[in-house]
Amino acid sequence: MPPPDEPILLRTQEDALAFALVAELFRPFDRLLALADADGRARVVIVDPTDALVRRCGAVGLPVAVVVSTEDAVAGPLRERDIAAFRAARASFEAEGVDLVDWVMMTPDGELYRSLSISIDVLGW
Repeated sequence: MPPPDEPILLRTQEDALAFALVAELFRPFDRLLALADADGRARVVIVDPTDALVRRCGAVGLPVAVVVSTEDAVAGPLRERDIAAFRAARASFEAEGVDLVDWVMMTPDGELYRSLSISIDVLGW
């Protein structure tokens, strides 16, 4: 975790994974939405946002987002439906003028993490 006087950055896939580790502080949650300014500095973290809020996140005026969710399925193989959900979310955010950097899934116990963005890159999906 960064020192309190250092911003949490959300510019890259690596930043998203680092944020997922910090997300432990917000547990329990099903989903976190972090929004960042144009420089990638996290400004807002929303615990369990509604779907309507997620669809309208561009109205906040923060152009960068990372989603972290808890999923038992992280322990198993990557599922096509997870990739489809990530791509749909990315398109929805993009329509709002927001860059969805990554969606990081973690097991409810916080032991395993999976970056959907990195998984797509590595597996060529």
